[in-house]
Amino acid sequence: MSKLLIEGVSRTFAGVRGGEPVRALMPVDLAVAANDFITIL
Repeated sequence: MSKLLIEGVSRTFAGVRGGEPVRALMPVDLAVAANDFITIL
């Protein structure tokens, strides 16, 4: 069982002056179990 569960996090920025949108983060999932140590930069 996960103590922390993140599903489908993504980020897309609007295009500049009508340009194409920029995807900064593809959809990502993260599951952290009890007593696990993680670092996110």
